[in-house]
Amino acid sequence: MRLKPGYTLDIAEKDLAAALGKWRNLHDNQDQLWIRYFQTVTDTHNLLSQSLTDPDLGAGLYDGHYWQLTGTAGSPLMHGTLVREVRRQIAAIERAQEELKQLRLYAERPGVAIVYDTNALNHWPRPDEVKWTEVLREQGLEGKLARLVIPLVVIDELDLQKGGTNPLSEKAAKAIRYLEKSLSGTGPGQTVGVRGDATLEVRMDPPGHKRGAPDMEILMCAAELDQLGVQTRVLSNDFGLHLRARSMSLVPMRLPAAQQRKASPQPAPGA
Repeated sequence: MRLKPGYTLDIAEKDLAAALGKWRNLHDNQDQLWIRYFQTVTDTHNLLSQSLTDPDLGAGLYDGHYWQLTGTAGSPLMHGTLVREVRRQIAAIERAQEELKQLRLYAERPGVAIVYDTNALNHWPRPDEVKWTEVLREQGLEGKLARLVIPLVVIDELDLQKGGTNPLSEKAAKAIRYLEKSLSGTGPGQTVGVRGDATLEVRMDPPGHKRGAPDMEILMCAAELDQLGVQTRVLSNDFGLHLRARSMSLVPMRLPAAQQRKASPQPAPGA
């Protein structure tokens, strides 16, 4: 689940609570059920389409049995189907509330979010070799923890790049091995400490998410964190990505020159 621009978690929670109240009231009071069902669909669509997307819960109200029910409005034989549809919508909103709860926990993790692009993992030192305290000091964020966020699309790009014999393939394979070892034993999206001044996590795709271009997925990951009120940076050496980040009011960054040099080879964690 993602929020639409300009909306906060608090607003989304209120919208979901209001929508759930409408559907529970419809279920508990079935007087004029058919008329009130269609009105509830319209009201809830208008409410949820304002703040929530990915997937669009408002548009989802028209999935399932909606069009079938439209053609049989008022039929006593379809009453049971209509009640089941009402229950289905209640369950869908309850799932959305749980997703929103998890999104709040995601937003409340400590640290300055530093969203990696693929090239940063390929060409710069491993995350555990970077002195993040110094990096953040140069960003004017002294005393902060670095929260390193790897969008899932970056993992997938590395997996595609590693299958070859060229230098880039070797770098991608090393990056994947490092991430796999570092995140071993953690659940999807959970954080792991990689240094005293940094944590590492993979941002999984939201349920029902349809991917766009990799660079845009990376920027959307950063934009989501920024919208949730998290101090966020986009880590990349790609000038084009920097320009696109600024156009979205995001803050791009590079590693300082002294931090960009690869450290001498070390075994990956657990090797």
